[in-house]
Amino acid sequence: MFDPETNTVIDRLERERGLWMSLALGALAILFVVFSIGVVTIISQRKQIQMEQDRTKQALRKAEDQSKQARRAIYYHQISLAEREWATYR
Repeated sequence: MFDPETNTVIDRLERERGLWMSLALGALAILFVVFSIGVVTIISQRKQIQMEQDRTKQALRKAEDQSKQARRAIYYHQISLAEREWATYR
């Protein structure tokens, strides 16, 4: 059909096409792995961020409760001082 030189060129082109297809599939596989690692990393980071936000909210609530207790203690202490002052003037 074709002369030997043409057949040689066709064979070489087919081998090169196979090589390029292998390289393309390899690159695609690498991209998939990188993408998968990225997705897992993002999900992990979001989970950590959510946990830190929860801890921060809990610490803030605790600090607010302690602040209320301290204000209440100061208020009662001031009432006690006022009663003492009032008792000295009677």
